[in-house]
Amino acid sequence: MPEHAERELEAAAPAPPAPSLAPAPTGVLALQRSAGNRAVVAMLARDTWSKDYRTRKSRQGLSYEDYKKAIGTKGAEKYAPEIKAASAWGGTPLSPVALTRAELGAIVLYEGTDAAGRAAHEKRLDDYLSFINDSFEAMGIDTVEAQSSFLAHAAESGSFAQMTEQGADKRPYAPFIGRGPIQVTWEAGYIQALAYVELRGEQLEAEAVDLETKTPGSPQAVRKRELAALAKEATTAIKGDIKEAANPKYAFLFSLGAMELTRGVKRSANLKGISSPAFAGNRDEDQWVTNFTESFQDTLDKAPARKAEAEARLKAAEAELAAAPAEDAAGRKAIEKRIKAAQGAIRMQEGAMRDMPSALRGAKVKKGIYERAYKELSKKARPASP
Repeated sequence: MPEHAERELEAAAPAPPAPSLAPAPTGVLALQRSAGNRAVVAMLARDTWSKDYRTRKSRQGLSYEDYKKAIGTKGAEKYAPEIKAASAWGGTPLSPVALTRAELGAIVLYEGTDAAGRAAHEKRLDDYLSFINDSFEAMGIDTVEAQSSFLAHAAESGSFAQMTEQGADKRPYAPFIGRGPIQVTWEAGYIQALAYVELRGEQLEAEAVDLETKTPGSPQAVRKRELAALAKEATTAIKGDIKEAANPKYAFLFSLGAMELTRGVKRSANLKGISSPAFAGNRDEDQWVTNFTESFQDTLDKAPARKAEAEARLKAAEAELAAAPAEDAAGRKAIEKRIKAAQGAIRMQEGAMRDMPSALRGAKVKKGIYERAYKELSKKARPASP
């Protein structure tokens, strides 16, 4: 999940029935997927972690398997909330859940003017539509608000053109740089997002088995099993090679795992009836990505004064260190700690002054995408279940 996305998570109610599922593919598509599945079998037999994973632990220090077991359990609500369909939290249910190519094209626009760029944009939408729809269906992103919120963040950077963070090779979280349409960073972020995707796949397989028991030959069971296989394929691929998190076939599913983890799915229900949220940085539409407690504008406005305060603390601490006796090792160490803290605060405020204008520009883009998505998707809203 995003670098800064550690947050307070609320307790979740028992999961409701999953959203309705589409029938299994037939004809050429079925043959294509069958051939692909044979290749997947070989890959799943190599379900191993790459050497890039050093700890395989969550932010709480839990092993991957222990973290996955904690998801949705009592006492773990703050860091491992329950997986639930968006419609179970609230919001405006959709029918059907899948986007059409026309709907995606009306939501995610090409902002440039050159013909080559437009052609590349259109091809991405053609190529990615099925990946988006499979991911929405698998993770239960079945409301106007949840889909609008996800697409607003996912399509901000050139209509899904950037699936990998640029210029991040020297970041402290490298090689776990941002990957996916909504970028996930840090090893622990990858571990937790993967756990959500893999667990959802296991849930889908269990649901398929239950359906087959009750209704042998159920097309819904076949579809659930297909989505379960996709979730397993995605987690296996990303475990084996972290760069696969940017593979469009898996990237949307991976980012949705993070959206479930960070309460983005749950918080989308609070947007019901809001056709044009502000994307200020600290509200339901975007705090699950930013983890900001104040708006982008406030952060930018306050940064110069905060930097000046940190510079004053640094100057005072440096003077104190210069006057401290050389033999007072403990005292000098404490002062040096304050110096490092002040230096860090200065860098943080410099970063805010550098990055917040871009964040504000991005907020306008997200707002536009959300507004278009809300308008298009509201046309196929269905009444909520009583």
